[in-house]
Amino acid sequence: MVELNLQNIHIYYDDFHAVKGINLDIENGEILTLLGPSGCGKTTILRAVAGFITPKVGSIILGNKEITNLPPRKRDMGMIFQNYALWPHMTVSENIGFGLKLRKKPKSFILSKVNELLDLVHLPNQGDKYPTQLSGGQQQRVALARALAIEPLVLLCDEPLSNLDYKLRVELRKEIRDVSKTLGVTVVYVTHDQTEALAISDRIAVLNEGEIIQIGTPFQIFHDPHHLFVATFIGENNIFEGSVESINSGTCKVELSSGEKLELVLPYSDSSYLKKKVKLMCRFDPFVLEPKDTKNTLSGIVKHKSFMGTYVQLEVEQENGNVFIINEEENIKKIDELALGVPLSVHIPAESLLMFDAETGERLGIKSSVEDTPVNASKSVS
Repeated sequence: MVELNLQNIHIYYDDFHAVKGINLDIENGEILTLLGPSGCGKTTILRAVAGFITPKVGSIILGNKEITNLPPRKRDMGMIFQNYALWPHMTVSENIGFGLKLRKKPKSFILSKVNELLDLVHLPNQGDKYPTQLSGGQQQRVALARALAIEPLVLLCDEPLSNLDYKLRVELRKEIRDVSKTLGVTVVYVTHDQTEALAISDRIAVLNEGEIIQIGTPFQIFHDPHHLFVATFIGENNIFEGSVESINSGTCKVELSSGEKLELVLPYSDSSYLKKKVKLMCRFDPFVLEPKDTKNTLSGIVKHKSFMGTYVQLEVEQENGNVFIINEEENIKKIDELALGVPLSVHIPAESLLMFDAETGERLGIKSSVEDTPVNASKSVS
């Protein structure tokens, strides 16, 4: 069943329209991440779900109950904050059990629940310590245990790992996912970190300027972006500008502004694409060095190179000044020994190129679907 439902949510800060007609169905036990740049509305949506903000228009439904105007304490939700928000004068056990104490649960129940959660978040025998005696990662584990102690229907996470170093972020995002799946709790997770979103989510809603641009699984969002904003926000990529020269038998030929011609595969094409200004996107990794033919090739000189351990990253500059980047995993030693300034030709597989309308940013050559395409349209409200 649908556990959490947001219907046509509009939120304003004075005259600023921060959230524009958001519609979301979040399934029971699902981890859904709100992903986007600073100021896109993701934290505002989370605060509305928590009850800290009341939408001007729209409804929030939890199970079969409308909670739009309920205060936070009556929403059966737990929350993890970026800054931990632990009580410094309370022990770890007292912090975790605080919500249960407010609900007047028996002491024996609280003690049992606290010990169970300490084990679950890998902090056994730490209950008598104070937050200041713990590392940042340990404090966030305590915050997670405290949020879960009340057995919430929904766990809200507001960039909970952004204050931690990389190694701890990787470790804790796995723990948050494992714990939430073990308990079957629904999670709404906010982050601007694309890698974190890809790793922790069942589905991702990519936002920009208060609107959802695309919703889909991590695989869909990364490999099948339906808008140029999503394509450029998720992962590393090259963008080439040009115009459509021809369309024939499921393929499309684009003449780039640099003069080269690239062919790509289009499952669905339209004659209106002819002469259209477009942008082609290609990730850093599908390039083939030293191609045997000249079809779908780009040439330039090696401007910069970086050894990245499992691959070498090459920055290639073309005659007109355009630059594209290659991540090369084959024959790393040979590639790493390339001298700067040497000429280089590379092949781009036709199936590795995606095409977007240069003006609207919409992906060309695909059919719309409900789940992994833009689901919002801005709606005027009085």
